[in-house]
Amino acid sequence: MIDPESAEITLKVSGKFAVTKTVTYLSTNPSMQDITFYEEDSQKQKEVTVTAKVKASAAKVNVQVSKASSTKEPLAGAVFGVYSDAECLEAKRLGTITTNEFGEGTPVKVNIGYKNVYVKELTAPEGYVLDPAVYTVSLGTTAKSDGTVEKVVMVDDTTKVHISKQDFTTGEEITGARLIIRDSEGKIVEDWITDGKQKELTGELIAGETYTLKEISAPKGYDIAETVTFTVGKDGKIQTVVMKDKLSEGNGEISVHKYVKMDNRYVAVSDTFYTALFSDTACTKRVSSVVPLEVKDSYTTTAVFENLPYGTYYVAETDEYGNVISKDTVITSNEIIDGTVVLTPQAATANAVIINHVDLPAGYYKSGEVTINKKVLVNNTASNVTDTFFFALFVDEGCTMMADSGVKALKLNNASEGSVTFTDVPYGRYYVAETDENGVPVDNDFEYAVTIDHTSFELSEENDDVTVSITNAKEEEETESETEAKKAEAVRTGDSTPVLPFLILLVVSAGLLLFLGERRFRRTRR
Repeated sequence: MIDPESAEITLKVSGKFAVTKTVTYLSTNPSMQDITFYEEDSQKQKEVTVTAKVKASAAKVNVQVSKASSTKEPLAGAVFGVYSDAECLEAKRLGTITTNEFGEGTPVKVNIGYKNVYVKELTAPEGYVLDPAVYTVSLGTTAKSDGTVEKVVMVDDTTKVHISKQDFTTGEEITGARLIIRDSEGKIVEDWITDGKQKELTGELIAGETYTLKEISAPKGYDIAETVTFTVGKDGKIQTVVMKDKLSEGNGEISVHKYVKMDNRYVAVSDTFYTALFSDTACTKRVSSVVPLEVKDSYTTTAVFENLPYGTYYVAETDEYGNVISKDTVITSNEIIDGTVVLTPQAATANAVIINHVDLPAGYYKSGEVTINKKVLVNNTASNVTDTFFFALFVDEGCTMMADSGVKALKLNNASEGSVTFTDVPYGRYYVAETDENGVPVDNDFEYAVTIDHTSFELSEENDDVTVSITNAKEEEETESETEAKKAEAVRTGDSTPVLPFLILLVVSAGLLLFLGERRFRRTRR
């Protein structure tokens, strides 16, 4: 048998001839080498040696490979090497085969002078396990008349990865955690919320590739878990990746208030923003869930982080995966007020403010009206006064951040009631208060007791015209002149009270007094 890569044939020929040319040719019979000599007449006999090297361009056959899944579905993208040695050394590779959408690979032609060639899978299709076997293809005994040999059929099993999200203490599966898986290039390949069962990924991850499992939001009452890195096995067996969450143990709480402004005015939008807490000033080490800030036809919303251990936190606005956003993303600028928060037993709650300055298209702005009706009572009776009262709308419950509508003044001139209207007020939640002329809410030193029928309200498309009633009341002692005036007024207007019983009582009382006086006089005379 001739090895077409290295074989040499040496022949010794005796006779009266001269060798003028030697031609080598590989026969279609793998066990025979044909050598042809061209002779000329010669005057003397001599012996010559001829060395013939086999050429690899002789007869060839096609090696074919097909690829299918364990469920017999054709697989595209599998790559195979065809080798001349069983060790499948790269230097001995004769060709490469890649399967198409039908699972069939383009044949590789190899010299029939090889007794055997060897096929090995180099790259499995995505989501499938690499077949580690080396397949032997016999050329001499399996060659067909059409120049092909028996096809090598390979079957790949899928990768099987199960993700388990567990309670740290009990080991039970927990619900409500948002998890993502990223590949080695940082691309998100899976994103889901746990439902109390293991997440089964069959044929979705690549064997031999390394991935990271990251928690975006932990279930309520749990701390965020550390990221887990894992490499998908190549053996096709089920691989379980476990991430555990610990129960939160802190008593701290941080409320993050979101406001949206355009041209330095509050503006109603419908969008979802995100925020998270970090342990470093650069906001690279996230220590909380990513919490959505859902703004719906409003200028504001609030997110609350609960059960926080005491310590220092840094508030940032992020994308939905916890990456800190830049000021050049979807907003003109991003302003964070009180973004560094220190929680202690003495100060276990805190507030932070995120203000987004946006640039919205024309016609996006939505607003309504708020009317304040004012009534003044003295001794529970409507009373005419000459005075000026002030009102304002606020965007926070503590009435420390005034809305853009400013302070409205209501001047009563010998009247007991009146009203003012705030116009062009963006949709959203507001808090109303009676204030001084500078917009500072009145306190207990105010002359009147203030009653507001609803201190907060939601301005929306369904409720874009809101009315709030405010009553000012006080009690005053009557002066002597006021009492006499009331009596005179009663006489002038008439009194419908029956007087006959009173007259009878008066006559009886007078008779009794006379009787008692007479008896006393008689006793004195005695």
